Amino acid sequence: MEESRRDWGKIIVGLVVGGVALLSLLFTIYQFVAHPENREHFIKKLENIRNEPPFPVPGRGD
Repeated sequence: MEESRRDWGKIIVGLVVGGVALLSLLFTIYQFVAHPENREHFIKKLENIRNEPPFPVPGRGD
């Protein structure tokens, strides 16, 4: 009984995490398609992906 409940808990948590990841992906695609200024920024970030840190560095003046 307890083991079955634990399994359902893992499934529900997995579905929630997967849902959040899917919504994030869909929102990113929407921003890319709907807003050209974001598209230009996104392409620029992709071109410089190896030269840029993954998060903004404070005091860098960017």
